[in-house]
Amino acid sequence: KQFRVTVNDQTLGTDQVFTFANVDLEFPTLDPQREIIAQLKGQLLGVEDNFQLQVHIGPYHQWLMKQLEPNTIEKDQSQPNHEATSPLNPAFPLQLSVKAEKIDLSLLRSFMPKENTMLSKAHMNGQITLNLVPNQSASLKGKWQVSNLKVNHQGQSSLINIKLRPQLLIDGVADQTKISFGQTSLSLNDMRLLFTGAIEQNPKNLKLNQFGVRTESLTFDKLIKILPQLKAQLPPQAKLSGPIGFNIKTSGQPDTPQLSLTLDLNQSEILLGQVFHKPTSENLGVKVQVGLTPSMVKIKTFDLQLGDTVISTQGEIKLRPLGPELNIKTKLDPTPLKRLVSFLPNVSSQL
Repeated sequence: KQFRVTVNDQTLGTDQVFTFANVDLEFPTLDPQREIIAQLKGQLLGVEDNFQLQVHIGPYHQWLMKQLEPNTIEKDQSQPNHEATSPLNPAFPLQLSVKAEKIDLSLLRSFMPKENTMLSKAHMNGQITLNLVPNQSASLKGKWQVSNLKVNHQGQSSLINIKLRPQLLIDGVADQTKISFGQTSLSLNDMRLLFTGAIEQNPKNLKLNQFGVRTESLTFDKLIKILPQLKAQLPPQAKLSGPIGFNIKTSGQPDTPQLSLTLDLNQSEILLGQVFHKPTSENLGVKVQVGLTPSMVKIKTFDLQLGDTVISTQGEIKLRPLGPELNIKTKLDPTPLKRLVSFLPNVSSQL
């Protein structure tokens, strides 16, 4: 079976027919004892085959025979039916796969303002597969990438590649759902965000189970290269370079989470004119552990390290209608004043 999807654009005063997709559908002869593979393929934003949708079904002969068996035993309707199927627990194996091969996104520019050149060189490719197997976790895995997105700023341009790699396991039992993130990642060029832990949901609440996000290969230099407008926001004589390490984890319900956060700038250089300077040889980092409720912030740990100096804070912040009530204790390890002043060029130059 063949069919075509077109868009009729009349914004220019005359009809502009834009072919969005040209598709072939293949569906084989049914055989309950064999896996059935139905395939949809065609041209999306192009003239050559560049996308494919496959559905794998079965074998389903065991399920079919069970449906034909006479029901000779009356079941107790008051007991839960552990054999009941759901979208995540089908009666027989199902697999859905979507594949794209260098789909040319530049053809969408006709629907965008002429000055917008973001898609002028962009294309998309990847493959995502959803596997559903009876009495097993559903899985969603693969990768999907949009390449050569063009970003312009004050005459400068850079190309960005965005890549998503889902590694999800999904469990659904009755009205409860659990999504485990495995090593799911989202990349911007070679900089990555990794998602870990799990999210659990039932009709009463949502629960986070060590759900976290951490960075890999993230640096100030790479960010400024692809987003030059960031550099324009810095004060004169400012410089940011080197790696950025960030890791956050959370557990509990959204209104009462337990948070753990780490910011690592130990190997970075931060220069803010004559106000502040941290060279690559000096440490700079933050470690935080807090518990949140609608009425209070409990600070278990808040450590700020600058060089070999650590400022530690613990306590509580009670959120009152008339303003917060603080019960905070801060500790500063014995540190020579000259050591701290060395990070402040304006001050150290006067000593």
